[in-house]
Amino acid sequence: MNLTELKQELQVFVSESSRFVCEVYFILKKENGNEIKFADIDAEDQETLKVDFLEHLNESIVCNADLRLVEISRIEERKNFIFKYDYEEPIEEFSIFSEFQGERDFEMFSFLVDNLNEITGIVFVLNYDNNKIVSYKHNYPINLYKRDSKAMGLIKSRERLIQIPEDILKVYPSTDFFYFNNNLFVKNLKLLERSFSFHEIIKKSATECIELLEASSLIENLSDISSRIDDLNFARKLADIKTHSEVLNNLNFSKIHDFINAYEPLKDKFKVNETADMFVLDTKKSQNLFLKVLRDDYLVSLLTETYYQSTSKDSVEV
Repeated sequence: MNLTELKQELQVFVSESSRFVCEVYFILKKENGNEIKFADIDAEDQETLKVDFLEHLNESIVCNADLRLVEISRIEERKNFIFKYDYEEPIEEFSIFSEFQGERDFEMFSFLVDNLNEITGIVFVLNYDNNKIVSYKHNYPINLYKRDSKAMGLIKSRERLIQIPEDILKVYPSTDFFYFNNNLFVKNLKLLERSFSFHEIIKKSATECIELLEASSLIENLSDISSRIDDLNFARKLADIKTHSEVLNNLNFSKIHDFINAYEPLKDKFKVNETADMFVLDTKKSQNLFLKVLRDDYLVSLLTETYYQSTSKDSVEV
């Protein structure tokens, strides 16, 4: 699914909003693991949440002319992106979302057995014309205002201020990521890296990249590169190369070496071994530069013959 298709499909939900409801679920962290509970919300308030959530999708995706869609395995430095998850290995914590794909009745959130401070995520489910959006919004402790005897919270009641009688949960009708048409779309990449096991998937892909580099015989000693696998930013670059590098997949040492010698900003930046058939990357600087070479980040303008470095390369149809 490309960006145009995604926008068109979501537009249907926005334009036909009166034909379906927005169900809300809480993901609770319990002693025996995560549980899903149905949130019993007043019908009028539930409708408001649906309208606000669709407005968020409409503004941030459907009507966002500058939005870009890119595979999550690629390294992108530009803002205003939505990422499509393209790793073969699923994120372990996301297995719980498969429960929303079928027809299943969940237990209702009840203050007799559940607490607001157990809620780690809020899920919005919209189902229309055999299409379903399952959206996740992470819930932070700051979203819970607890009634505290040491500090009195006041709210307006008519023309007077009264003490807040109960704990209050703030529910934001937006999304960090959502499932749609069997695809996972991620808006909050930092959350994915910080709070889920996504970093382990990146490390696994980075390890596979090192195996490919070993097989390519481009680098004499990979131990220094392997030692940096726990650096998430570095590991993401390796994962990107493993999946997308045309240089690694198609070019040999001689081709790469000739390019480096001809590309003025890179000339004399790399050492080679005694037999002059492999690169020696014994410093972090040389390793970082070589990963940029493998990602084909160094370009030359055909028009001005100016040298450029770019991580974001949009293909041009001829």
